[in-house]
Amino acid sequence: MEDYWASAGDGAFRGRRWVVAKALRCAAGLYRLGWRLRQAGFRSGLRPVARLPCRVVSVGNLTVGGTGKTPMTGAIAALLQARGRRVVVISRGYRGRARQAVHEVSNGAALLSTPELAGDEAFMLARQLAGVPVLVGARRAVVGRYALRRYQPDVLVLDDGYQHQQLHRDVNLLLVSADAPLGNGCLLPRGPLREPLAALRRADGVLITALADESSEAARRLLGAERPDLPLFVARYEARDLLELASGARHPLAHLTGASYVAFCGLARPARFRASLARLPGSCLGLRAYPDHHAYGAADLALLTRHLRQRRGEFLLTTEKDAVKIEGLRSPGAPILVLRMEMRFEPGQPTFEEWLLSRLPEAG
Repeated sequence: MEDYWASAGDGAFRGRRWVVAKALRCAAGLYRLGWRLRQAGFRSGLRPVARLPCRVVSVGNLTVGGTGKTPMTGAIAALLQARGRRVVVISRGYRGRARQAVHEVSNGAALLSTPELAGDEAFMLARQLAGVPVLVGARRAVVGRYALRRYQPDVLVLDDGYQHQQLHRDVNLLLVSADAPLGNGCLLPRGPLREPLAALRRADGVLITALADESSEAARRLLGAERPDLPLFVARYEARDLLELASGARHPLAHLTGASYVAFCGLARPARFRASLARLPGSCLGLRAYPDHHAYGAADLALLTRHLRQRRGEFLLTTEKDAVKIEGLRSPGAPILVLRMEMRFEPGQPTFEEWLLSRLPEAG
Protein backbone atom coordinates (compact mmCIF):
# COMPACT_ATOMS: atom_id res chain seq x y z
CA MET A 1 0.00 0.00 0.00
CA GLU A 2 1.32 3.41 -0.91
CA ASP A 3 0.75 6.44 1.33
CA TYR A 4 1.03 9.34 -1.03
CA TRP A 5 -0.15 11.94 1.50
CA ALA A 6 1.29 12.20 5.00
CA SER A 7 -1.12 12.52 7.89
CA ALA A 8 -1.04 15.62 10.06
CA GLY A 9 1.30 15.32 13.04
CA ASP A 10 3.30 12.36 11.70
CA GLY A 11 6.56 14.33 11.26
CA ALA A 12 9.12 14.72 14.05
CA PHE A 13 10.33 18.09 15.24
CA ARG A 14 13.31 19.27 13.24
CA GLY A 15 15.83 22.06 13.58
CA ARG A 16 16.32 23.37 17.09
CA ARG A 17 14.93 20.35 18.82
CA TRP A 18 16.40 21.11 22.20
CA VAL A 19 14.49 24.40 22.40
CA VAL A 20 11.26 22.69 21.46
CA ALA A 21 11.91 19.82 23.90
CA LYS A 22 12.54 22.21 26.79
CA ALA A 23 9.42 24.22 26.00
CA LEU A 24 7.32 21.07 25.85
CA ARG A 25 8.78 19.83 29.14
CA CYS A 26 7.86 23.10 30.86
CA ALA A 27 4.36 23.07 29.36
CA ALA A 28 3.82 19.47 30.48
CA GLY A 29 4.94 20.47 33.98
CA LEU A 30 2.33 23.24 34.08
CA TYR A 31 -0.26 20.79 32.78
CA ARG A 32 0.61 18.36 35.61
CA LEU A 33 0.27 21.16 38.18
CA GLY A 34 -3.17 22.04 36.83
CA TRP A 35 -4.20 18.39 37.01
CA ARG A 36 -3.07 18.11 40.65
CA LEU A 37 -5.04 21.21 41.61
CA ARG A 38 -8.12 19.84 39.87
CA GLN A 39 -7.82 16.50 41.68
CA ALA A 40 -7.37 18.28 45.00
CA GLY A 41 -10.65 20.07 44.31
CA PHE A 42 -12.49 16.77 43.93
CA ARG A 43 -10.86 15.25 47.02
CA SER A 44 -11.72 18.27 49.17
CA GLY A 45 -15.29 18.56 47.95
CA LEU A 46 -14.75 21.99 46.40
CA ARG A 47 -15.65 20.32 43.12
CA PRO A 48 -18.88 18.45 43.88
CA VAL A 49 -19.70 15.11 42.27
CA ALA A 50 -23.34 14.63 41.25
CA ARG A 51 -25.12 11.29 41.78
CA LEU A 52 -28.05 10.34 39.58
CA PRO A 53 -30.75 7.75 40.41
CA CYS A 54 -29.61 5.36 37.67
CA ARG A 55 -26.53 3.37 36.76
CA VAL A 56 -23.73 5.19 34.94
CA VAL A 57 -21.01 3.62 32.77
CA SER A 58 -18.12 5.79 31.59
CA VAL A 59 -15.94 4.85 28.62
CA GLY A 60 -12.71 6.80 28.24
CA ASN A 61 -8.95 6.77 28.04
CA LEU A 62 -5.78 8.45 29.30
CA THR A 63 -4.39 9.32 25.88
CA VAL A 64 -5.50 11.62 23.10
CA GLY A 65 -7.49 9.67 20.52
CA GLY A 66 -6.99 6.31 18.88
CA THR A 67 -8.29 3.78 21.43
CA GLY A 68 -11.77 3.21 20.00
CA LYS A 69 -13.81 4.98 22.69
CA THR A 70 -16.79 5.73 20.48
CA PRO A 71 -17.09 2.25 18.90
CA MET A 72 -16.76 0.75 22.38
CA THR A 73 -19.46 3.07 23.71
CA GLY A 74 -21.73 1.81 20.95
CA ALA A 75 -20.84 -1.83 21.64
CA ILE A 76 -21.56 -1.47 25.37
CA ALA A 77 -24.84 0.35 24.76
CA ALA A 78 -25.94 -2.41 22.35
CA LEU A 79 -24.86 -5.11 24.81
CA LEU A 80 -26.91 -3.57 27.63
CA GLN A 81 -29.89 -2.94 25.37
CA ALA A 82 -29.85 -6.62 24.32
CA ARG A 83 -30.05 -7.53 28.01
CA GLY A 84 -33.25 -5.53 28.34
CA ARG A 85 -31.78 -2.41 29.92
CA ARG A 86 -33.12 1.05 29.05
CA VAL A 87 -30.03 2.88 27.80
CA VAL A 88 -29.23 6.47 26.90
CA VAL A 89 -25.84 7.47 25.47
CA ILE A 90 -24.33 10.84 26.38
CA SER A 91 -21.51 12.41 24.37
CA ARG A 92 -19.75 15.75 24.64
CA GLY A 93 -20.31 16.25 20.90
CA TYR A 94 -16.71 17.09 20.08
CA ARG A 95 -16.43 19.58 17.19
CA GLY A 96 -20.22 19.83 16.99
CA ARG A 97 -21.79 23.28 16.61
CA ALA A 98 -24.74 22.76 18.97
CA ARG A 99 -24.45 25.19 21.88
CA GLN A 100 -27.52 24.41 23.99
CA ALA A 101 -27.06 22.67 27.34
CA VAL A 102 -28.69 19.50 25.95
CA HIS A 103 -28.84 18.66 22.26
CA GLU A 104 -30.82 15.61 21.15
CA VAL A 105 -29.08 13.72 18.37
CA SER A 106 -31.55 10.83 18.41
CA ASN A 107 -34.64 9.90 20.40
CA GLY A 108 -34.00 6.23 19.68
CA ALA A 109 -36.52 6.15 16.87
CA ALA A 110 -35.35 8.96 14.58
CA LEU A 111 -32.32 11.13 13.95
CA LEU A 112 -32.92 14.68 15.16
CA SER A 113 -29.64 16.37 14.28
CA THR A 114 -26.79 16.53 11.79
CA PRO A 115 -23.07 15.67 11.99
CA GLU A 116 -22.27 19.39 11.90
CA LEU A 117 -24.42 20.12 14.97
CA ALA A 118 -23.89 16.94 16.95
CA GLY A 119 -20.29 16.14 16.02
CA ASP A 120 -19.31 13.21 13.84
CA GLU A 121 -18.86 10.65 16.62
CA ALA A 122 -22.17 11.39 18.37
CA PHE A 123 -24.02 11.31 15.06
CA MET A 124 -22.36 8.01 14.14
CA LEU A 125 -23.54 6.51 17.46
CA ALA A 126 -27.06 7.76 16.85
CA ARG A 127 -27.04 6.23 13.37
CA GLN A 128 -25.84 2.86 14.66
CA LEU A 129 -27.94 2.50 17.83
CA ALA A 130 -31.57 1.83 16.98
CA GLY A 131 -33.76 2.27 20.05
CA VAL A 132 -31.10 4.10 22.08
CA PRO A 133 -31.41 7.89 22.51
CA VAL A 134 -28.16 9.81 22.03
CA LEU A 135 -27.73 13.21 23.71
CA VAL A 136 -24.95 15.79 23.55
CA GLY A 137 -23.86 18.34 26.13
CA ALA A 138 -20.77 19.68 27.86
CA ARG A 139 -22.06 19.09 31.42
CA ARG A 140 -22.82 15.41 31.76
CA ALA A 141 -24.82 15.76 34.98
CA VAL A 142 -27.14 18.29 33.32
CA VAL A 143 -27.60 16.04 30.30
CA GLY A 144 -28.11 13.03 32.56
CA ARG A 145 -30.92 14.74 34.49
CA TYR A 146 -32.59 15.67 31.21
CA ALA A 147 -32.29 12.06 30.02
CA LEU A 148 -33.92 10.81 33.22
CA ARG A 149 -36.87 13.17 32.85
CA ARG A 150 -37.43 12.45 29.17
CA TYR A 151 -36.48 8.79 28.69
CA GLN A 152 -36.35 7.18 32.19
CA PRO A 153 -33.20 5.12 31.47
CA ASP A 154 -31.78 2.73 34.01
CA VAL A 155 -28.26 3.04 32.50
CA LEU A 156 -26.42 6.05 31.09
CA VAL A 157 -23.34 5.34 28.96
CA LEU A 158 -20.86 8.21 28.72
CA ASP A 159 -18.68 8.45 25.63
CA ASP A 160 -15.23 9.88 26.50
CA GLY A 161 -16.14 10.39 30.15
CA TYR A 162 -13.02 9.34 32.05
CA GLN A 163 -11.83 12.91 32.71
CA HIS A 164 -15.37 14.19 33.42
CA GLN A 165 -15.41 13.51 37.14
CA GLN A 166 -18.32 15.79 38.05
CA LEU A 167 -20.69 12.85 37.57
CA HIS A 168 -20.49 9.72 39.72
CA ARG A 169 -20.22 6.51 37.74
CA ASP A 170 -20.80 2.89 38.72
CA VAL A 171 -18.31 1.61 36.14
CA ASN A 172 -15.29 3.67 35.13
CA LEU A 173 -13.93 1.82 32.12
CA LEU A 174 -10.51 2.74 30.77
CA LEU A 175 -9.48 1.89 27.20
CA VAL A 176 -5.88 1.48 26.07
CA SER A 177 -4.64 0.44 22.65
CA ALA A 178 -2.56 -2.71 22.36
CA ASP A 179 0.08 -1.16 20.11
CA ALA A 180 0.70 2.06 22.10
CA PRO A 181 -0.87 1.79 25.58
CA LEU A 182 0.47 5.08 26.96
CA GLY A 183 2.42 6.56 24.06
CA ASN A 184 5.76 7.95 25.26
CA GLY A 185 4.48 8.18 28.82
CA CYS A 186 4.52 12.01 28.84
CA LEU A 187 1.73 14.47 29.52
CA LEU A 188 0.32 16.90 26.99
CA PRO A 189 1.75 18.64 25.06
CA ARG A 190 5.01 16.69 25.38
CA GLY A 191 3.19 13.39 24.87
CA PRO A 192 -0.32 12.03 24.36
CA LEU A 193 -1.32 11.59 28.04
CA ARG A 194 -4.31 13.57 29.25
CA GLU A 195 -3.52 12.56 32.84
CA PRO A 196 -0.57 11.03 34.73
CA LEU A 197 -0.49 7.30 35.41
CA ALA A 198 -1.82 8.05 38.91
CA ALA A 199 -5.21 8.46 37.23
CA LEU A 200 -5.29 4.67 36.79
CA ARG A 201 -6.52 4.44 40.36
CA ARG A 202 -9.93 5.74 39.25
CA ALA A 203 -10.43 2.84 36.82
CA ASP A 204 -12.69 -0.08 37.72
CA GLY A 205 -11.55 -2.10 34.72
CA VAL A 206 -9.46 -1.83 31.57
CA LEU A 207 -10.29 -2.86 28.03
CA ILE A 208 -7.30 -3.33 25.77
CA THR A 209 -8.40 -2.61 22.21
CA ALA A 210 -6.51 -4.42 19.49
CA LEU A 211 -6.75 -5.07 15.79
CA ALA A 212 -7.45 -8.63 14.73
CA ASP A 213 -3.95 -10.06 15.15
CA GLU A 214 -2.28 -7.56 17.48
CA SER A 215 -0.77 -8.87 20.71
CA SER A 216 -2.04 -7.40 23.97
CA GLU A 217 0.82 -8.72 26.09
CA ALA A 218 2.82 -5.47 26.28
CA ALA A 219 -0.24 -3.56 27.47
CA ARG A 220 -1.05 -6.30 29.98
CA ARG A 221 2.48 -6.13 31.47
CA LEU A 222 2.47 -2.35 31.68
CA LEU A 223 -0.94 -2.12 33.32
CA GLY A 224 -0.25 -5.08 35.58
CA ALA A 225 2.85 -3.34 36.91
CA GLU A 226 0.86 -0.18 37.69
CA ARG A 227 -2.39 -1.77 38.95
CA PRO A 228 -2.06 -5.53 39.50
CA ASP A 229 -5.59 -5.61 40.99
CA LEU A 230 -7.22 -4.13 37.89
CA PRO A 231 -9.50 -6.44 35.84
CA LEU A 232 -8.16 -6.59 32.27
CA PHE A 233 -10.19 -7.50 29.19
CA VAL A 234 -9.41 -7.51 25.47
CA ALA A 235 -11.64 -6.39 22.61
CA ARG A 236 -10.66 -7.07 19.00
CA TYR A 237 -11.54 -4.39 16.46
CA GLU A 238 -12.38 -6.32 13.30
CA ALA A 239 -13.74 -5.52 9.86
CA ARG A 240 -17.34 -6.70 9.52
CA ASP A 241 -18.66 -5.74 6.08
CA LEU A 242 -18.97 -2.94 3.52
CA LEU A 243 -21.69 -0.37 3.05
CA GLU A 244 -22.33 1.28 -0.30
CA LEU A 245 -22.82 4.91 0.62
CA ALA A 246 -25.12 5.94 -2.22
CA SER A 247 -27.54 3.01 -2.11
CA GLY A 248 -27.12 1.68 1.44
CA ALA A 249 -26.45 -1.82 0.06
CA ARG A 250 -24.38 -4.14 2.25
CA HIS A 251 -21.56 -6.28 0.84
CA PRO A 252 -19.30 -8.92 2.40
CA LEU A 253 -15.59 -8.18 2.63
CA ALA A 254 -15.05 -10.61 -0.24
CA HIS A 255 -16.63 -7.92 -2.45
CA LEU A 256 -13.14 -6.36 -2.53
CA THR A 257 -11.52 -9.44 -4.05
CA GLY A 258 -9.77 -8.48 -7.27
CA ALA A 259 -10.80 -4.82 -6.89
CA SER A 260 -8.64 -1.70 -6.48
CA TYR A 261 -9.48 1.42 -4.51
CA VAL A 262 -8.22 4.66 -2.95
CA ALA A 263 -8.87 4.99 0.80
CA PHE A 264 -9.26 8.09 2.94
CA CYS A 265 -9.91 8.89 6.60
CA GLY A 266 -9.84 11.65 9.20
CA LEU A 267 -8.75 9.82 12.36
CA ALA A 268 -6.46 10.48 15.32
CA ARG A 269 -4.39 7.45 14.32
CA PRO A 270 -4.69 6.77 10.60
CA ALA A 271 -2.05 4.05 10.90
CA ARG A 272 -4.68 1.83 12.50
CA PHE A 273 -6.96 2.26 9.50
CA ARG A 274 -4.00 1.50 7.26
CA ALA A 275 -3.38 -1.72 9.21
CA SER A 276 -7.04 -2.71 8.82
CA LEU A 277 -6.84 -2.14 5.07
CA ALA A 278 -3.79 -4.37 4.84
CA ARG A 279 -5.92 -7.27 6.12
CA LEU A 280 -8.57 -6.85 3.42
CA PRO A 281 -8.69 -8.46 -0.02
CA GLY A 282 -8.21 -6.24 -3.06
CA SER A 283 -5.56 -3.63 -3.78
CA CYS A 284 -5.31 -0.29 -1.99
CA LEU A 285 -3.80 2.26 -4.38
CA GLY A 286 -3.20 4.89 -1.70
CA LEU A 287 -4.42 6.31 1.58
CA ARG A 288 -5.29 9.96 2.09
CA ALA A 289 -5.02 10.77 5.81
CA TYR A 290 -6.77 14.00 6.81
CA PRO A 291 -6.60 15.55 10.30
CA ASP A 292 -8.89 14.03 12.92
CA HIS A 293 -12.54 15.16 12.64
CA HIS A 294 -11.84 16.72 9.23
CA ALA A 295 -14.76 18.68 7.77
CA TYR A 296 -15.02 17.41 4.21
CA GLY A 297 -16.00 19.58 1.28
CA ALA A 298 -16.72 19.01 -2.39
CA ALA A 299 -13.11 19.87 -3.22
CA ASP A 300 -11.86 16.96 -1.08
CA LEU A 301 -14.05 14.46 -2.91
CA ALA A 302 -13.07 15.93 -6.28
CA LEU A 303 -9.38 15.52 -5.40
CA LEU A 304 -9.88 11.95 -4.24
CA THR A 305 -11.85 11.10 -7.38
CA ARG A 306 -9.12 12.57 -9.57
CA HIS A 307 -6.47 10.40 -7.90
CA LEU A 308 -8.72 7.37 -8.18
CA ARG A 309 -9.07 7.89 -11.94
CA GLN A 310 -5.36 8.58 -12.41
CA ARG A 311 -4.60 5.25 -10.77
CA ARG A 312 -7.45 3.48 -12.56
CA GLY A 313 -9.11 2.39 -9.35
CA GLU A 314 -12.72 1.33 -9.04
CA PHE A 315 -13.99 3.06 -5.92
CA LEU A 316 -13.19 5.12 -2.82
CA LEU A 317 -13.14 3.49 0.62
CA THR A 318 -13.55 5.21 3.99
CA THR A 319 -14.61 4.75 7.63
CA GLU A 320 -18.03 5.05 9.26
CA LYS A 321 -16.87 8.11 11.17
CA ASP A 322 -15.91 9.86 7.93
CA ALA A 323 -18.95 8.63 6.02
CA VAL A 324 -21.44 10.59 8.14
CA LYS A 325 -19.73 13.83 7.09
CA ILE A 326 -19.83 13.26 3.33
CA GLU A 327 -23.38 11.95 2.89
CA GLY A 328 -24.74 15.41 2.17
CA LEU A 329 -22.11 16.27 -0.44
CA ARG A 330 -22.73 15.96 -4.13
CA SER A 331 -21.71 12.62 -5.58
CA PRO A 332 -18.04 12.76 -6.61
CA GLY A 333 -18.62 10.62 -9.68
CA ALA A 334 -17.00 7.61 -8.05
CA PRO A 335 -18.69 4.97 -5.88
CA ILE A 336 -17.84 5.18 -2.17
CA LEU A 337 -17.73 2.12 0.08
CA VAL A 338 -17.67 2.34 3.88
CA LEU A 339 -15.71 -0.20 5.90
CA ARG A 340 -17.82 -1.18 8.90
CA MET A 341 -15.98 -2.45 11.97
CA GLU A 342 -17.11 -4.22 15.12
CA MET A 343 -15.76 -4.91 18.60
CA ARG A 344 -15.47 -8.55 19.63
CA PHE A 345 -14.72 -9.30 23.27
CA GLU A 346 -12.24 -12.08 23.96
CA PRO A 347 -13.48 -14.86 26.25
CA GLY A 348 -12.28 -14.81 29.85
CA GLN A 349 -13.15 -15.77 33.43
CA PRO A 350 -15.32 -13.84 33.90
CA THR A 351 -16.18 -12.56 30.44
CA PHE A 352 -16.36 -8.80 29.97
CA GLU A 353 -20.15 -8.98 29.70
CA GLU A 354 -20.45 -10.95 32.95
CA TRP A 355 -18.16 -8.53 34.75
CA LEU A 356 -20.00 -5.48 33.45
CA LEU A 357 -23.47 -6.77 34.32
CA SER A 358 -22.30 -7.78 37.80
CA ARG A 359 -21.47 -4.13 38.46
CA LEU A 360 -24.83 -2.88 37.16
CA PRO A 361 -27.52 -4.60 39.21
CA GLU A 362 -31.04 -3.62 38.25
CA ALA A 363 -32.92 -1.44 40.69
CA GLY A 364 -35.62 -3.03 42.79
